[in-house]
Amino acid sequence: MTNRIKVLVSVINFSLEVSQNSKLYLLRNCISINYRDEVDFIFCPKCKEEQSKDAMVVIGHKLGIRSWCIRPMYMYAYHRLLRKHRHCGVKNQSTENLTATELDQLSRAVVLLSAECYSAWNIRKELVSSGLLSVDCDLHISTLVLTKHPRSAEAFAHRKWLINYFTKQKGKSTFCQEWLREEIIVSQQAAERYPDNYVAWSHRGWVADRFIDSKKKLLCELQGMEQWVQMHISDHCGFHYRQALITKLKQLVSVCDLAFLFLAELELVNSLLESLPGHESVWYHRRFLFQHWRLWFSTMPTDQLQHLALSLYENGKVEPSPANLMSCWVPCVKSLRIMCRSAMLKKRIESVLLRDVVISDWLPSVTTERAYCEKILRGKPGRQDEIQQRLAVNYLKWLETLSAQSSTFGNEPAIMSTT
Repeated sequence: MTNRIKVLVSVINFSLEVSQNSKLYLLRNCISINYRDEVDFIFCPKCKEEQSKDAMVVIGHKLGIRSWCIRPMYMYAYHRLLRKHRHCGVKNQSTENLTATELDQLSRAVVLLSAECYSAWNIRKELVSSGLLSVDCDLHISTLVLTKHPRSAEAFAHRKWLINYFTKQKGKSTFCQEWLREEIIVSQQAAERYPDNYVAWSHRGWVADRFIDSKKKLLCELQGMEQWVQMHISDHCGFHYRQALITKLKQLVSVCDLAFLFLAELELVNSLLESLPGHESVWYHRRFLFQHWRLWFSTMPTDQLQHLALSLYENGKVEPSPANLMSCWVPCVKSLRIMCRSAMLKKRIESVLLRDVVISDWLPSVTTERAYCEKILRGKPGRQDEIQQRLAVNYLKWLETLSAQSSTFGNEPAIMSTT
């Protein structure tokens, strides 16, 4: 008998040896997680030796589940939950039916071990709809599940359902007061645990689009995201989220504030390209900025652009004051770099006005973008510089394609827009 067959037989025998009482013991330990804030699996390659040890390890508010008990516990909870629930349902009060507590415990164990089991999530939805389980408790469970399964589409879909159910019962304002900040934090923690976590960022974008509707909150969210994109510069999802916030801010801010916002964002892109060269995500974000600047401000005459520059110099500050930031609902830090960029923008505008330079030659345009890329192409040879130069060449090709799509593009001023 080969070693592979021996291992398979030993695992099957072990699963059969685990009695129903021991499974229930493991299950009850697993579901006693009301005060847990993180769960993970502990890999145990020698299952036979590990049987004598505790199946669960609890350190502070952290719960660890040893790998030897995952399969028997999941199979027991899943089959018992689905078999009984299929014949009885949540609302059926027959003697064969599982109690609400048992349904909660069994479904909780299933989703902790396998977050993509939509049948268990649906059972929890029925418990919430029947008033047998609170929304707060179920949000806490899904938060715990996301610490182990941060990219679970079913877990985020369940949270969305819970939010919709909560808002129908108590209204959007109550949700914003009690859960909005928590929802932003949960989405960001999931994005931290799994790179390029499109599911988490899509959920955060949905929350922002539906519940963040004030200029101050959007600006604070945008500013709080700046530090995140600096630390995760290759993650395009963070930049895409910033683009969604900028697009929504277009409806809430003045033309002057919007122009300053774009120029400040372009300064951020320039600083990232200079300090951390060779990241394609930053160049794609630059494309967004240039294209949307052109779309939103392309019809503005030169005299209005000159007036806009004066307004930017006199009132060019759209970010909240430090005092407002301290009491803001989103935790964010007003960095020194933001203040420096504001001062740099005002100084640059002042020098342009003093030299009486044509404003269209200073604001973002095809000419200025080509000059920026040519400066990069003249850089010193090196591995990072070679990657940066290749990305700059691709950006120049994109500019040519964009110019070809519009015969009047070369005569347009230079500011961007979103479709």
